[in-house]
Formats: sequence, C-alpha cells, structure tokens
Amino acid sequence: MTFLELSLSGGVFVLAIAAFRALTLRRLPKGTFVALWWLAAARFLLPVELSSRFSVYTLLEALRPQAAPVEPVLPAAPVAPAAPPVLVIPTPTAPAPVQSASFPVWTAVWISVGLLLAAWFLIRYVRWRRRFREALPADCPGLETWFQLRRKVEVRVTDQIAAPLTYGLLRPVILLPKSLFKIF
Repeated sequence: MTFLELSLSGGVFVLAIAAFRALTLRRLPKGTFVALWWLAAARFLLPVELSSRFSVYTLLEALRPQAAPVEPVLPAAPVAPAAPPVLVIPTPTAPAPVQSASFPVWTAVWISVGLLLAAWFLIRYVRWRRRFREALPADCPGLETWFQLRRKVEVRVTDQIAAPLTYGLLRPVILLPKSLFKIF
C-alpha cells in the first residue's frame, strides 16, 4: 500500500471508531474506547500494511461486480498430422542475480525521524518532570469535589507554568499555575 492508501485506511478506521463510539457510548466501558483510540494511533504511526479478511478493501472488492469469464469460440480447423518431437538441449546460462531484501530508504528515514522525535520528547519530559516535582500540593478544601474525579488525582500548584496542565499516566497530576490558584 502507498502512504496515501495507509493514511486513508487510518482515516476510515478513525471514522469507524467515532461512529461506533456514538452508537455505544453508554453501553460499553470507557476503557474500550481508549483501546480503540490507541489502535488508531498505532495505525497512523506504523507504516506497515496489516492485511485482514475484515477490511474496507476486502469489502469493496466483494461489492464490485465481477464479469463472468468469456471462453473464446474457435472455428473448427482441420486436424494436421502431428510433427515429430523436437529435442531441445538447454544451453548453460548465467545465474540470475539474487535480489537481496533491501531495506527501503523511506522506511529507514521514517524510523530514524521517529527515534529522534521520541528521544526529544523523552528528554523534554524528564526536564519538565524535575520542575513539576518542585510543585507544592494544593491546599484548598473541596478542590477534589470541584474537579469531580473518579480516581485519585493529585492537584499541585507551581509558579513555573502559565496555564493548567496534566501529566502522568499511572499517577496523574493536575498542575495549576499559582496565579490561577489565587482565584480559589
């Protein structure tokens, strides 16, 4: 598949997830949709074709009308007597060059750029995380009920940011700027 076809199939996958979510929002656990969105992200990030019997292309191929095979009708020809068999002696030829499974250049570029971006984001995250650890716990009664959170999330205050933000997957933290905290 070309890059455009991979992108289009990823777009169709996102639309299918959005439609599925709209139809089953209150019937399925929220974790189902998180997993589906992770699959969509992987679909866009991985430049490989994942073949399946249950794909849009297979469905389109099945819906396309197929012409019935036409057998040619040959006029009856007189039967000629068979010619004597001819003995063919193969001549030695040079072996065909073996093509090695070369690594596509664009794939190498994609992987190297992906690794560079991953390293850059990791370095930035580690630097900012050091700053975020210096943030003080928010001392405001009723803040947890105001956020209406279902799980334990730590709320902290810092003067090193200008807008609220969150970080952390396993232990999420909500960071509030000190200027905004004065409002509470």
